[in-house]
Amino acid sequence: MTSSAGDNSRKREASPDIDRSQTLPLPKAARLMDDVDISEPRVAIGTDKDATGTGNDAAGHQAIFDNVVASSAADNDNPSQIKEHIGNLFAAPDDSVLIHACNTAGSWGGGIAVAFREHYPEAYQLYNKHCTKVHNVKTNPVPTGTCLLIPPVETEPNAPKHWIACLFTSAKYGKAKDPPHMILQHTGPAFKDLLVQLSAQPTMEQLRMCKINAGLFAVPWEDTKKVVENVLATDAPQVFLHVFTPASLPPIHTPAKAPAKKAISKKQSSAKGAPAKTQTAPKGQSSLNSFLTKK
Repeated sequence: MTSSAGDNSRKREASPDIDRSQTLPLPKAARLMDDVDISEPRVAIGTDKDATGTGNDAAGHQAIFDNVVASSAADNDNPSQIKEHIGNLFAAPDDSVLIHACNTAGSWGGGIAVAFREHYPEAYQLYNKHCTKVHNVKTNPVPTGTCLLIPPVETEPNAPKHWIACLFTSAKYGKAKDPPHMILQHTGPAFKDLLVQLSAQPTMEQLRMCKINAGLFAVPWEDTKKVVENVLATDAPQVFLHVFTPASLPPIHTPAKAPAKKAISKKQSSAKGAPAKTQTAPKGQSSLNSFLTKK
């Protein structure tokens, strides 16, 4: 669904540091409009409706949750709101939201975060600033269980106009990363925070996510999937999330091991320091030298 020029202008000016006091509450039962064409994946805009199909104006909710993702008519027959695909996460329509899990230290230095940094260098700068300037890694770190939603900010020609959602599921990275059970505890609140922020934004095209936490954070994908499914079922029952796995993963490069040192025998050890033996002359060379030195 195409946004108006005014909407696009507002999106470009949106600050990634959202004032939580200004966000709208997330409804418990966002409903898809009856007259929405869901033949193509997109976000539908409508009002919260009760069982009779009338606008729930009495509760004061008008377009509380505008960002309803309908993947296809066939999706309605599938009870899961998570649709898994093999393909390129980054080949998404403009105004799609791309979601990945992050640390609060300001680093996109490993795993799929490196691909995010290469595709969206200016979004990375905003993420890093949020972690290291707006917050302080040592004295005031970004709270885990929150989300930073970055609007389209890339300025390179033909750069994709994607929203980047950073779910803060671990405080640190590498060997210092949070244990799996803590990462899972942070994932649910972080995803809820994302949904609240999306409810206050203009129309989105599609929600896309990689298999978060399953890479360098080493959390089984099925565990994370259950957490996200529970959040969607409770807080956004008509939202479909598209999870992408690349068709082929890059090979894992491991440093080559140095050749093992050969054990030195006693005989070799006793000969240590002895003058090196002269190299044996090639066959026929000694007779040639003998001929040349003859007087």
